[in-house]
Amino acid sequence: MTVPTPEKIIGADAHPHRFSKRSTTRKMDKLPEKMYISEKHEEATMTTVNINAVKDLYLMNVLYELHRAQEKIAFFERKYHTTYTDFEKSVRGKGKEQFEEWDDYMEWKAFVKAHHNLLQQKNDVENGNIKIS
Repeated sequence: MTVPTPEKIIGADAHPHRFSKRSTTRKMDKLPEKMYISEKHEEATMTTVNINAVKDLYLMNVLYELHRAQEKIAFFERKYHTTYTDFEKSVRGKGKEQFEEWDDYMEWKAFVKAHHNLLQQKNDVENGNIKIS
């Protein structure tokens, strides 16, 4: 930002030496007390985004999260050599709780639920069943 000439400062007591570098006063005292007139009137610009671009971006995010959930579900299936449903029956049927299995069950359950919700979101976007607010 360039400092306007004294003629551009509003007020009668504008003087070029008022903002002298030789001043020994505190920084707060050096601040100008007058308002400046801006010669440029810049308009705020907006970026226009196509609604389909927003849908595509959202769909890409859903697909990414869906892939992450699928990878985690596959990890647990490999680890326990079974499906989620069978593992759930096994964990709930045991009398004594195995903490590692229970923790894995809770995490696996969360990813199965997230996977289901993400599939629904994917179908909604692909079928145009969305509302952008």
